[in-house]
Amino acid sequence: MLYKEGKKNLSNSADLKLWKGLKSGDRKSLKELHFKYFNELLIYGLKLSNNRLKSVEAIQDIFVYLWDKHLILSEVNNVKAYIFKSFRNKILKNSFSELQYSDELKLSDQEPADLSIEESIIQKDTHKEKRKIIGNILNCLPDKQREIISLRFFHNLSYREISDIVGIEYQSVRNSIHRSIKTIREAFNGEFNNK
Repeated sequence: MLYKEGKKNLSNSADLKLWKGLKSGDRKSLKELHFKYFNELLIYGLKLSNNRLKSVEAIQDIFVYLWDKHLILSEVNNVKAYIFKSFRNKILKNSFSELQYSDELKLSDQEPADLSIEESIIQKDTHKEKRKIIGNILNCLPDKQREIISLRFFHNLSYREISDIVGIEYQSVRNSIHRSIKTIREAFNGEFNNK
């Protein structure tokens, strides 16, 4: 856990340096932030809007805005949270209302060497079935809970960062994640055990 926190702090320190460069008019800093967060924002945008083109446009709009306003940008404590919150607001402002979770979990392309072909096929089928069940369960969660789960487990954001992005209290984020995990676990166990 300490390793993850240390890595996150280093990443935030690098982001703050890039943010400072952006504020002083360094295009390279803007490009680095864009490159660093484009894929994560796109994945998040697809969950918010289910529309790749509109998600890409929203990402571009955010970074154009950052460049246009670079001289008057305020100081931030967490650049990633700021960018995600700006992006989320942009998507919501553009009236994207439906959260979709089609492919939350990705299967590994690598198979353990000690499995037979039959065992490998069975394992892949089991993983696919589990992914499908989890995807269906996630789609049944309320929109806000799905968004919070995505930010926590697919974008590795802290409770505090999620609180800032979504605009709800820290404890509400924790409670929402706890309720979501409990619901997912119960539904998954019920669904998978009935197969």
